[in-house]
Amino acid sequence: MSHEAILNLAERYTEQYPDGLIVSPRFTEASSFCEVSRDQERIRWRPQPQIPKVNFERIEAALECPIHHSIKDFYQSLWCGPLHLTFEDAPVDLIQLWNEADFEHLIENIFGHYLQQKRFKQAFTFFFATGDESSEAIYSVENETGRVVMEIPGPKSVQTRVAEDLSEFLNQLNCRACGELS
Repeated sequence: MSHEAILNLAERYTEQYPDGLIVSPRFTEASSFCEVSRDQERIRWRPQPQIPKVNFERIEAALECPIHHSIKDFYQSLWCGPLHLTFEDAPVDLIQLWNEADFEHLIENIFGHYLQQKRFKQAFTFFFATGDESSEAIYSVENETGRVVMEIPGPKSVQTRVAEDLSEFLNQLNCRACGELS
């Protein structure tokens, strides 16, 4: 289940930091349930259970299709800052929800992604991570199958399957502390 996999990954990630308190360059002005403190340059935070959980009903109604359960589990697990990881030695940044406003922003982006895929007659994928900054690669879940693909979106979308499901993919990620301060 992707809920357990993201919780385990967040635990492994926080173990890199003293007292499990992650210190990141200040990446937002918005507050979060996971924020512990901040100054002019840094935010100190730790992942927190998402209570109450974000609700996917509105986006499912707009898309006229259910969102794959693994994506809902993933995005309904934690309030969390960015997690910098690697997959097969390549950088991967998991898209996490800092607060409810982040969820609204995610939904807007997903809706745009969906409309683009529909226009190009492509199967719907729901993204959850970005790849190397120098490429347009994103990591997504195929909404129908639950498989994880690395894709380069566009009219001639290129997709490469990287895992049979989101849990398998999350369990293969390794922690890196790129861009974070101690």
